[in-house]
Amino acid sequence: PLALLRRGRPLRDRLVEAKDYPAAAEVALKVAFAADLQGTPAEAVEAAGEARRIVGLSRAGRMRAWDWMLQAQMSGLAVKHLIHEGRLSLASQRQAEAWESIRRGVREETARDWRPGPSLPPGISEDLLNILLRTARYEGELLSLAGRNVEAVTRMRALEADLTRSGMPRGLYGGQLLGF
Repeated sequence: PLALLRRGRPLRDRLVEAKDYPAAAEVALKVAFAADLQGTPAEAVEAAGEARRIVGLSRAGRMRAWDWMLQAQMSGLAVKHLIHEGRLSLASQRQAEAWESIRRGVREETARDWRPGPSLPPGISEDLLNILLRTARYEGELLSLAGRNVEAVTRMRALEADLTRSGMPRGLYGGQLLGF
């Protein structure tokens, strides 16, 4: 899939032009995951942005919780690489996109209006919880890099305490949150 980014007109773009948005979204997501694993940070950020945009096109007006979760995941993928590049302002913007996508996914899944904070939204799926925890972990890293270590630790401890109280599974990202 990375070759699709480097050659002339990528398949992803040809599928968008043909208005085959579901297929374009599938290709864009695969390219983003491949770029995350093997590409440069710039390629990963670009691929994640395109995947986010195309997922939105493929589900225009009909976004499901899963689609919002994919968009949050793509924003988070960009955040990770932007942090490594030291582009913290842009990383913060992508982080805000991830939180908004999670908020919308929670609303779609639970019909509740939830705002990011120290408490977890009740009744969310394990998949959405994992994306939320990963997003919170990068939030902590961004706060720490901005010199707001006390705030980062306070937020992470509050979220960890709520995760423990909720009885929700920790999974990989819950363990990373605690480790952070």
